[in-house]
Amino acid sequence: IGTEEAPVTSEQFSVQLKLEVKDTEGLGCMQDPRTLAVTAEAFKVDVEYKFAEGMSGLNFGDVRVKSAAEQSFSLVNNGKYMVKYDLRARKKQLKDMLTIEPSEGEMNPGETKQIKVVFKSSREVKLDQAPEIYLTIREGQTEQKIEPSHPPIKISVQSVFNEFSVTPPRGVNFGPVPKGNSKDRTFEIHNNGIFDCEFCIFDLLKPPAPVDGSEAEDKRPTPNKDKLQVGPFTLSPASGVVQPKSNTVINVAFVADDDKDFEFKVGIWVDGVEPSSFDIVPAPFGELDMAP
Repeated sequence: IGTEEAPVTSEQFSVQLKLEVKDTEGLGCMQDPRTLAVTAEAFKVDVEYKFAEGMSGLNFGDVRVKSAAEQSFSLVNNGKYMVKYDLRARKKQLKDMLTIEPSEGEMNPGETKQIKVVFKSSREVKLDQAPEIYLTIREGQTEQKIEPSHPPIKISVQSVFNEFSVTPPRGVNFGPVPKGNSKDRTFEIHNNGIFDCEFCIFDLLKPPAPVDGSEAEDKRPTPNKDKLQVGPFTLSPASGVVQPKSNTVINVAFVADDDKDFEFKVGIWVDGVEPSSFDIVPAPFGELDMAP
């Protein structure tokens, strides 16, 4: 019995074997020779990635924490036979952030499979060409794992919180206002982050109900109309969106309809900020004092 190295290229093999049976006891029993045909095929398993033009992996770009971003790529079976594939992130923390659909399945010869990958994180993350998604290919009939393995798919993403600030930081003070008169003051909401900043101002003693379908940890309130009335104070606008690296001016009008001191507190809800941003009210809320 001889042995040879397995072929490294696709190739067809055909061998004719002759079988002869001889009478070793001299009994005169003879059989005609028979020919046995032996055929074999060495084939190549050829599965490749296809990413967006100019890309060698998946780049989700900048993603706000708790928001989802989607990228896609293709798997192509260039081989002659059906194969089975399996796509997985091996690190536990990445498994919680990445959803791969479909993550496993079969591919017929010449078939292209579209793969969708969704990234969503509850914390800040930065990956730069990190090899995180691994592909396993198995032969369709025997399910033998094909070696060497494909190189892992590289992931790039930066997941960050929204950032904002309010000026003046200690609230709005109107000072003395004669009874029957009115006075206006302003404060500003600054978007210090890289995403649009949705805000909503509300009476801290009467917080609005959350929007239907919002996650419990998000506590997204129902936006107010253009104005918010809190005692003798009127704030406008009471909700809106601030563009990145810009600010919105909030006008506060006070009407002195009685001879006494007034002090009220309003909350400011801002979408997608870090939970530790505020100490007085649970995130994503801030607090602002208004007093004459």
